[in-house]
Amino acid sequence: MTALTWMLSWLPLILPAVGTLPKPVNISLTSLNFSYILKWEAGPGTPPGVYYNVEYKSERKHSWNPVAGCERVQKPLFCDLTAAFSILTETYLTRVGAQLGGQVFGDPNETEVPFKPIKHLSLPLLSVAPSDRSLSVDLHPPLERLRQSYDILHYELRISSNPDKMEFIKTESLKSYKWDRLEPGRRYCVAVRFCDEIEDMYSNFSPPECATVPAIFSADPLISGMLCSLVIIVTFCIFMLISTGFICLRRRLLPSVLVSSESEHHTLNTSPKEDDL
Repeated sequence: MTALTWMLSWLPLILPAVGTLPKPVNISLTSLNFSYILKWEAGPGTPPGVYYNVEYKSERKHSWNPVAGCERVQKPLFCDLTAAFSILTETYLTRVGAQLGGQVFGDPNETEVPFKPIKHLSLPLLSVAPSDRSLSVDLHPPLERLRQSYDILHYELRISSNPDKMEFIKTESLKSYKWDRLEPGRRYCVAVRFCDEIEDMYSNFSPPECATVPAIFSADPLISGMLCSLVIIVTFCIFMLISTGFICLRRRLLPSVLVSSESEHHTLNTSPKEDDL
């Protein structure tokens, strides 16, 4: 135990003479849910007690800055660079330095990792709203705090009603776009992709968002049907009134006794009187 303690205490003084600490390996910088995480592994033969410091700088600056919360990192070996990479259009350099006993070994510049946050953005969100023979398309950032970064980029929209008929529109920022003179009753699908020459950003199209343009509804067939129905109803009502005798009552026949009496009375009235003779 005493020998091991003696070796560890002398190791920082011996290493500069015999070599350097193994540099970190498998360094990766990934974007996950708009957070930037740097990971690495200790190199083969790394002695116990080694810790790591992470530094960064922008491509336009010369001085390196320590990353807050990423000093004297041991396990787990990772560093959150989200706060450090505050300007998404900047290109940043990151390096990881190994230290032991307060001394730095090796050249940390050998571990430099370039990273430009804006190139790792997800595609904007699409919303599609149909109206009378038109389709309105709106683009939204996945997170509202990233709106400014999304607004400086250029995009390409693709609208299609079938695989053989597509239309492409290039647009800048998150402006709304409206397609007019579309065919009523047809289903249209819209997709978006990055298409920015300045940032050299080109991507595949997003999964499409679809909507159906409302069909044009004519009131003429409805009016005609209602008039026909009204005529049929009125005709039926008149027929029923006539059938029940409420309209155009039939002349009813008198009983046979009354008919005979009326006939005799008429005959008597028309015969000549004796006095007249």
